[in-house]
Order: sequence, then C-alpha cells, then structure tokens
Amino acid sequence: MNLSEKTKQQVQQLLQQRQKLMAIKLVYDEGGCDLQEAKEYVDNLEAAASHPPNKHDDPDSIILSYLAAGKKIEAVKYYKDISGQSLAESLSYVDALAKGIKAGAHTMSHNTQIDRIVREQQFSRRSGKPRTATLISIIIVLLIAALFVYAFFLH
Repeated sequence: MNLSEKTKQQVQQLLQQRQKLMAIKLVYDEGGCDLQEAKEYVDNLEAAASHPPNKHDDPDSIILSYLAAGKKIEAVKYYKDISGQSLAESLSYVDALAKGIKAGAHTMSHNTQIDRIVREQQFSRRSGKPRTATLISIIIVLLIAALFVYAFFLH
C-alpha cells in the first residue's frame, strides 16, 4: 500500500472526526489495495491512536503501533535503539514484521523471539524424553544380562 503523506493526514483527520468508513474508502481509493487491506490499515491506525506506544509495551507492539500510524522511520529507529542492531538489520526486522501483518498474521506481536525460543525449548524437552526412555531401557537390559551372567557362573 502506497499512501502519500497528505492522504495519511486526511485519514487521521477522518478518524478524529469519527468517520471511519470514509477513512477506509479513502485508503481503498488512494492506496491501490483491496477493501480488506484498507480496513485493516484503518483499524490498525485507529488502534494505534487509541493506544499510543508505552515504554512497558512489548517491543513488537510498539513497532506495530508506529507502522499502523504510518511512521516506519520511527519504528526502525526505535528497534535500532532497543536492539543495538545496525540500521539495515533494524529495517529488515521492521519489514519482516510489517510483512507478517500483510500476510494476515495480526498476532505477530505475540510471536516474538522469546516465544520462539520457548517453543523450541518445549520441543527439545519433548524430544529429550524418548532419549531418556531409551537410555533407561538399555540400562535395564544390561542389568538383566549382568544378572544372567552372574547366575550362570555361580551355578
């Protein structure tokens, strides 16, 4: 979606005047997108306006708020500041987050790196249990074999 600054300001004004349908229509007409994308854009913009970024928010939520408000540069700067990444890496991260939104992954903020790490740890724990069971089985078989050898040589 490619909106001019003037169009973004008009959308903001329409939302302030509580004319959401007109804002969606404007984004649809000017943005070269389908109606669903226009609605999602306006919904995100409206949500960002009603919930401005807070330093206690999840970093992805703050970035999404900036993106919804059409402030990509601020989103990249914010991520660069909190992560210490280079400008190019910060831009890539923000772009990936934005693409996740466009692909319909509006819950992207819940899929942070921490969540991914937790899921990986849970997976490795689950995959560790069969290894433990296998080791216990091997130990039991060895003990039984040792008992047979011991019993065979004593009698």
